[in-house]
Amino acid sequence: MHERTHDFQIHCDNPSDSGPHPLTTEKLLRFTHDLSATGLFDDQALIRLLDHYPDKDIHVTTMTTAAGNEAITSNWRVGTTAGLKGEEILVAVRKGRLWLNIKRLAENAPAYQQLMAAVYQQLASQLHCSVPNWQRATLLVSSPSASVYYHADSIPNVLWHIRGEKKVYVYPHNNEKFAPREQLELICSGESEEELTYHAEFDSYAELLNLKPGQAVMWPQHSPHRVINTRGLNVSLSTEHVTPQARQLVNLYRGNRLTRKLGIQSTIHDPSSLPGRTRRSLALCQSAARKLLRKAPVSFDLTPTFRVDPDAELGYREINRELG
Repeated sequence: MHERTHDFQIHCDNPSDSGPHPLTTEKLLRFTHDLSATGLFDDQALIRLLDHYPDKDIHVTTMTTAAGNEAITSNWRVGTTAGLKGEEILVAVRKGRLWLNIKRLAENAPAYQQLMAAVYQQLASQLHCSVPNWQRATLLVSSPSASVYYHADSIPNVLWHIRGEKKVYVYPHNNEKFAPREQLELICSGESEEELTYHAEFDSYAELLNLKPGQAVMWPQHSPHRVINTRGLNVSLSTEHVTPQARQLVNLYRGNRLTRKLGIQSTIHDPSSLPGRTRRSLALCQSAARKLLRKAPVSFDLTPTFRVDPDAELGYREINRELG
């Protein structure tokens, strides 16, 4: 084991001078880093991680279109890596059209948890702010031809790119044209997944980022974005965090959604206004009631339709064909 979780440096190329909090930015932030120096993202480290990782926290998907194609509607398919060794999974991803989300990284892998803590310490130092109380990390390992459809995340995140090359399209935030408010309310309320309705004409408004190893980017909360891998096995670390301002905005959207379900169609935009604070309070009451009633959150887990296979042309085989 040669990982060096603190042997890296982060530099913010354009610190934010706007927005309520440096980590709840109103503009796109760019970083340079050398996370590869930790040794946690080379092939052998990834193989060791996958060999001991819980199957339930390895989410593997494939997409219907190859990189470069403009899919108007998304069609993710879910698969399984069960029974495979880490080396076999990596071979399949390198040759196929697969996207691995290795979730709950801090909970399952202590070295990566230490890395995440060190990343946020450096971020806070760079941006002159406190470390967020809540953080989460997902390791992304994807094929040279993989892509991610147009979507928006409910909370802020930073994409730390480490291996391969990819294009990231980031679209204007706080704009109904690109992310209708009611769709964001569903996402923030956990009633739908993160995908949004995409039209190819949106691209003329996007900021196009050609990410190479050692670069990272953080976009404003709720910014729609999509990703196209362009070269090599892609490895990125996605870190998410919640600041007080980010939590207020999510709770405002949740409160708007709740009142809309009750027949009140008015939309509140300012989380700090009296009506905004009322909507946020409603969302918090709803969360408390769910915990009291032990109501499980909505689950979007899908039945796997394919099995990862390093010998298959696209890195996977259809489960139905195996059974047939």
